[in-house]
Amino acid sequence: MKKIFFLAAAMWAAVTMNAQRIEFGDAVVAAADFGTEKVFTNGEVELVATNVAKKMSIDANKTKFGTSFADSWQSTYRLKTGGASSVAEGKELGLRLYVPSAGVVKVYARSGGSSAIRNFIMKQDETEVLNVMLSDEDAITDTDDKGESVKIFPIYTSEKVAEGYIDFEFGRDEANKGGGMYIYAFEFVPEEGQGIENTTTAFKAHKIVENGQIIIVRDGVRYNALGAVVD
Repeated sequence: MKKIFFLAAAMWAAVTMNAQRIEFGDAVVAAADFGTEKVFTNGEVELVATNVAKKMSIDANKTKFGTSFADSWQSTYRLKTGGASSVAEGKELGLRLYVPSAGVVKVYARSGGSSAIRNFIMKQDETEVLNVMLSDEDAITDTDDKGESVKIFPIYTSEKVAEGYIDFEFGRDEANKGGGMYIYAFEFVPEEGQGIENTTTAFKAHKIVENGQIIIVRDGVRYNALGAVVD
């Protein structure tokens, strides 16, 4: 699997102004309280977390990402997937991101353990735009403003994506064994000239429940909880 990550500090400074970052709330959410689906939005960017498997949770966690302490971003919360992604009926566990224009997606994530190596794949229309194996060994150690050592994890950046939905596969090692992931944020950076509104307005969509299944209706199109179009 290939690793794709562009971590130049100059790029970080140039794109942050127009970026929209999705983080994971301002409160701890235990697995028992997470529910089967949660939607996170920032402006026109939307992330749907499908948790039929009832494994996801959110906890407080401070982890730094970047190329050095000076340019690092620190999380306050993280999403714990509790396992590898799955589309098995009754055990669905996954993430789906919508972006409103062409651009790239920056991923702030770690494998679910200090010695674990697990995959993280992003696909748009079945084309891989990111395929990495996450390992804590990819982190660097830098010195903070107090002279103390601090660990900083890499930010992984996708290839160019188009407006639309992006699907995720995650949590499997090279032997195809599954495990949990830690997700801290997704950040969408629009292509130059593709402006996006920096608001927190939700999509014009609504949910209905049919035969015990969640259906999302957006612009007259019906989607199931995993984002697939349904009749």
